[in-house]
Amino acid sequence: MDNQNGFSDSVTNINMKEKLSMDRKKYMMSRIVFLENEEDINMKADTFITNFRKQLKIERQESLQHFHEMTRRGA
Repeated sequence: MDNQNGFSDSVTNINMKEKLSMDRKKYMMSRIVFLENEEDINMKADTFITNFRKQLKIERQESLQHFHEMTRRGA
């Protein structure tokens, strides 16, 4: 192996290590984005469920109020 090939092999190894490092960084960034999106989805789902339960409670209260008004009128 001459000096030229040894240098070329070293550069190739460094480039491959840099590429692997960049690939790892891209993968980790995609995982972070995925986790942020997952947290955002969970937060939206929790908000939806909370609002849904509040709406059910309001509807129950309105239904009971309507029922009591009907029983007072004798209908």
